Amino acid sequence: MEILEANTKLELVDKENWFYTIYRAGSYKLNIAFHAGFDALPMDEFIELPWASQ
Repeated sequence: MEILEANTKLELVDKENWFYTIYRAGSYKLNIAFHAGFDALPMDEFIELPWASQ
């Protein structure tokens, strides 16, 4: 989520086990909502990158 917050203008809504984002287009346009679930299993990785499993 930090990547989205740092690099986009999306509004993030954290619901602990899942989150959704909102793109606010302005008062005269439709808004768009995105949903993503945290259902992936953690796995051992041998790389040290910000998006690696923890």
